Amino acid sequence: MINIGHIHEGAAGVNGGVKIDSTLKAGDIALTGGAVTFSRTNSNADPAVITAIMANPAGWYVNFHSTLHAGGVIRGQLTKG
Repeated sequence: MINIGHIHEGAAGVNGGVKIDSTLKAGDIALTGGAVTFSRTNSNADPAVITAIMANPAGWYVNFHSTLHAGGVIRGQLTKG
């Protein structure tokens, strides 16, 4: 079961520190057909971090953790949408 997720600073293949905690808890994430779905509007994030993500999303990644894979089970680089 996926239980937490964060946004980290780091390019592809580079591990970085947590910059935004999603505040997710076990059970908040729906996993259907390989797609992860969740919604958060109350995370506190430093405006400078948000500005940096918007300027260079490829320098940041999201990492989801599970009870079986505490170091991370899903990782993906951010992209401009």
